[in-house]
Amino acid sequence: MIHVNVAKGCEDCGRMFKELLIEEGAALVRLNKAQGVVGWGWIPETALPTLNGGLRQRGSKYDELRKMAAGGVRVPRFGRVPENMEFPLLGRQLYHQEGKKITWIPTREDLVGADFYTGYIPKDKEFRVWVWRGKALGTYLKGYKESEPGEPPNFKATQWIQDGFQRNPPQEVTEGAIKAVRACGLDFGAVDVLVGKDRGVYVLEVNSAPGIDVLTRVGPRALARRVVGWVEGGFPKHG
Repeated sequence: MIHVNVAKGCEDCGRMFKELLIEEGAALVRLNKAQGVVGWGWIPETALPTLNGGLRQRGSKYDELRKMAAGGVRVPRFGRVPENMEFPLLGRQLYHQEGKKITWIPTREDLVGADFYTGYIPKDKEFRVWVWRGKALGTYLKGYKESEPGEPPNFKATQWIQDGFQRNPPQEVTEGAIKAVRACGLDFGAVDVLVGKDRGVYVLEVNSAPGIDVLTRVGPRALARRVVGWVEGGFPKHG
């Protein structure tokens, strides 16, 4: 019996993941009756076996980028002093969801205050990779509503491409995603990976409470099966 601890603001995707777990045979209970705990965006202090216990030390979006860079993951350039960075930039907040609170800063004259900044990378493609303990469970091609000429790039209106599931995703994309989850100290996550027009592969972030919809069920369902296997296997720390 397990408890899924869902972070505030992630209730919808948390509910969908719980439904998948139940469909795969999991028994979900309250924390005080649980034998193990799954962190979906956040996890409490507990002596019970956990998945994504590393969320307790995860920190902010800026901290996540630092951890990934230290772990050898290729990420966009980032920093707190924009004057020392090459424009265009993205102004970022330490905590945000779904591409919100990202400010487009095309030139030095457009500079505004932000918690930190990342370099803008012109995109060729963007993927989301579902990862579990060193394995890629499912990779999807992401789509965005195109901006009108003269408008800033769109980071918010994310759309999944019909039939976007990738049966043979680029190896560099899945390897980067796996390395990113490991660098963040997590058991699982859905990783956003950008292939730039410069052909470079960059990890943007690791989502510990990722969105789920009808077009992206292969990865989440595979994750649910791994979680059930973790329970049935006696809550192993690896594998």
